[in-house]
Amino acid sequence: MSSLESVIVEIRAAEGGADAKLLVEEQLAIYVRLGGRRSL
Repeated sequence: MSSLESVIVEIRAAEGGADAKLLVEEQLAIYVRLGGRRSL
């Protein structure tokens, strides 16, 4: 696996209001934890 200095991840809520916002927040938390574990 190559070494990266920064990663850009775009997560869009689209339609769904508050439920979509909660889903995006959960997905972001997952990606942040994964990046931390892999030192990204």
